[in-house]
Amino acid sequence: MRREETTPREGATPRRASSRDSETTIVESVFTTLDHSRMANVTKKQLVDELRARGLRGSGRKDELIARIIRDNITRQALEPTDSSTKDQAAYDDDRQAHLETLSADNARLCAELSSLRAQLNRATTSELETLHEAHQNASLPTERVTTPTLVAAPVPSLLT
Repeated sequence: MRREETTPREGATPRRASSRDSETTIVESVFTTLDHSRMANVTKKQLVDELRARGLRGSGRKDELIARIIRDNITRQALEPTDSSTKDQAAYDDDRQAHLETLSADNARLCAELSSLRAQLNRATTSELETLHEAHQNASLPTERVTTPTLVAAPVPSLLT
């Protein structure tokens, strides 16, 4: 084995790209095109392998395989985000972050206001209870027990006897 072909390690020269690696790169770029004539130079076996790698059916004539790959490329390109949609998303994310920060500040202000109102309510309730307690303590209670007359029902003669 020659030194150029060894894997990189300390002090070793990195492996040179073989013509096979560059062929693979060229073939991969051909598979992402929408140009039928560029794919015509690829072998049928390479087309079948690419279709199977994409999870698509790999049987048929060569022109059918190429058409299948081109349709898949169109679908994939439609699903990829465009630069403008990425920029729109970034602007939306910035706006959303600013809105969330505003909401967070509003939330903190409202929490402080709620806490202040609770403290006022507690002070008012405590003060009111103390006033009621003092009024109750100072009220004069009657010294004699007041009784009310009780009505006693008279027996009703039985009509059945």
